[in-house]
Amino acid sequence: MLDALPCVALAALPSVSLHDLAIVLGVAALTSIVFQRLRQPVVLGYLIAGILVGPYTPGATVQDLETIHHLSEIGMILVLFSIGLEFNLRRMVELGPRPAFVAFFQSGAMVWLGYQAGRLFGLDVVPSIFVGGIVAISSTVLIERVFVEVGAKLKLRDEVMGILVYEDLVGIGLLAVLSALAVGEEVDLDLIGETAGRLGVFLAVTVILGLLLVPRLVRFVIGLRRRETLVIGSVGLCFVLSLAAAEAGLSTALGAFLAGSLIGQSGHGEEVHKRTQPITDMFAAVFFVAIGMQVDPRLMLEHWLPIVILTAVVIVGKTATTAFGAFLAGTDRLTALQSGVSMAQVGEFGFIFAGLAVSTGTAPPWVVALAVGVSTTTAFTTPILIRRSDRIAAAIDGALPRRLQTYATLYTAWIEAFRTRAPGSSRLAALRRPIRVVLLDTTLFALLVVTGALGADRLARFAESQLGVTLGVARALAGIAVVLVCSPALLGVLRGARALGAALAASALPASVPGRPDPAAAPRRALILGVQIAVFLCVVSVLLAVTGPFLPRIATPIVLLSTLLVVGWFVWRAADDLQGHVRASAEVFAEALQLDARGASDANMRRATGLLPGLGVVESVRVEEASRLAGLTLADIDLRGRTGASVVAIARGATRIPMPAGSDRVESGDVLALFGPSEGVAQARALLEERRPPPEIEGQG
Repeated sequence: MLDALPCVALAALPSVSLHDLAIVLGVAALTSIVFQRLRQPVVLGYLIAGILVGPYTPGATVQDLETIHHLSEIGMILVLFSIGLEFNLRRMVELGPRPAFVAFFQSGAMVWLGYQAGRLFGLDVVPSIFVGGIVAISSTVLIERVFVEVGAKLKLRDEVMGILVYEDLVGIGLLAVLSALAVGEEVDLDLIGETAGRLGVFLAVTVILGLLLVPRLVRFVIGLRRRETLVIGSVGLCFVLSLAAAEAGLSTALGAFLAGSLIGQSGHGEEVHKRTQPITDMFAAVFFVAIGMQVDPRLMLEHWLPIVILTAVVIVGKTATTAFGAFLAGTDRLTALQSGVSMAQVGEFGFIFAGLAVSTGTAPPWVVALAVGVSTTTAFTTPILIRRSDRIAAAIDGALPRRLQTYATLYTAWIEAFRTRAPGSSRLAALRRPIRVVLLDTTLFALLVVTGALGADRLARFAESQLGVTLGVARALAGIAVVLVCSPALLGVLRGARALGAALAASALPASVPGRPDPAAAPRRALILGVQIAVFLCVVSVLLAVTGPFLPRIATPIVLLSTLLVVGWFVWRAADDLQGHVRASAEVFAEALQLDARGASDANMRRATGLLPGLGVVESVRVEEASRLAGLTLADIDLRGRTGASVVAIARGATRIPMPAGSDRVESGDVLALFGPSEGVAQARALLEERRPPPEIEGQG
């Protein structure tokens, strides 16, 4: 019966629609085959099919555009329903807060960058927000396929797929916001308040009642062992909640996603996904073809410069923000940079946002062409970038100043030490209060900024009439008042971030003893500052995305530039202080290596490690004569770029080399002191102990 459902749907349509569907699905089938042979996403094939059968291209064209449009809405609903089926709260709990931090950090930054690009292209505020949404969410389907083809490492796959789980959640939130914005030409406080109220009530009622009823109902239907009942019931719930969302003035796709996620909580989401996949695939193809039909190829040629600029924004922006966010969350530099490169493309949500903007008349038609052009370009660049991610990451890492390399190595080691030394329950207990403070103060700060920006003009006019000052002076006074009102909340964010850093340092580093020198003082200050910066930048990125449309156009770039300059100055000072700590430690480790080499033990290294905490894992390794790396320089070996560990000292007979430079060679018989995260040190040891292959015997074979 399931296999007959598409045929029944087709037969119910008028003959003209059958003619159009024959064209749509026939051309989509051909282009999907071509793109599969090219090892590219079939979604791009559907978009090309839409361009070919659309009204702007000569040849076989669709006649009944309205019917195809209605069918495409069903496709969008089913696509979001399918995404919801894969959404699992238990999975999110297992992933922990790290991928959530990265997803919100980079999504917020990309929405802001896309918004600024839209304004640069001459778009108004609301269409520019849509451009921000288009570039914010990556393609899960494309990344999964490329990872399989290139044989990506499990660590990288887990890192990226965890981020994508939370990105889908961000995409749903953006969809709800953009659907509300699509009904108006500008953003105002009344619209925001009304939409937030309706959204809150709808989510509360749907989630509470849904969690009580839907999982039990799904398990009951599963027990009936009737395939068609499961399919009809699941799809029926999808359209019921979509209709409820529409009646509440929200996006139908939001209701579909909630239906899928509620079914997923029953534990049978995978089975429902498998049963409903044929229907979803067919209508999803119609949806993406309909998006392509809105693209005028001439618009892509006319607006080639915005496509090129936005493509560069996606590749550079997503790489930088994802990599930086992952690093701040404790991921090693190599994996963080590879994650950033992997995320540098536009996903299916981008087409949904573009189609919504154009179909509602919120944005001009060339915005769809912009989304298709950027998506097509980045779909071709993503496999190339992922295959070369090792070299790209090594090149970026090598371009950093040495003190920043040291800071980055040790920051990763400290976060790793916190995760490994503190049990899960104690970690949560230590971090719960500062995280709560940061979230509450961030929310309060955002509300105050948005309210202040929207109400500043009214306040200025009130001050002008009551105080008898000019309008310019009144506006300045209103701006000062808004800043003063918002400052306590911002200070609260910084205090909460400092408390969070102190909690991390208490577990990752030895506690200081009152009245005694603190050997871990420099690492402790650097870790607390790093956590403060991580939290502050995440807050800034999200707030820029939320408040940017409400502030003067020049305000957010000035705020961002000022923030980066201040943060850079603090980081540079902390890195310089930390480099001095490492340099002093290097002298001690070099001497300990010599003493241990004479006595054939590692007692002095263990003693030095205990006296000089804060360098992560510190181990010594001897370079044997048969080592593959013997005779190479440290720059040629590139241990830091390949593993994340660094060499802090070398002992070579009577010679000590503390803080060796890249030009220093590693000779056989040298004893090296390695420091950094435990995994990186283990990988560096394995590389140094790897033996060169024996020479071939002449005449063998």
